Amino acid sequence: GMGEVYAAEDVLSGAAVALKFVRPAATARLTAEVRARFAREARLAGVIRHPNVCRVLAFEEAAGEAYCVMEFI
Repeated sequence: GMGEVYAAEDVLSGAAVALKFVRPAATARLTAEVRARFAREARLAGVIRHPNVCRVLAFEEAAGEAYCVMEFI
């Protein structure tokens, strides 16, 4: 895997979510290619609907960090 996952709360809805960040060791080399691969992973996972797969709700970038917002299971 290329990321670390943290439990969080959506400030708008109050729902529990999971945030997947690019692993800190990889942040130093967060090239356009790595960022594009992470965004592609989020986009592809976002279309999967299956009871055994967590849903990806969004792909965001803030303060130079890219992360996926996923349902918390």
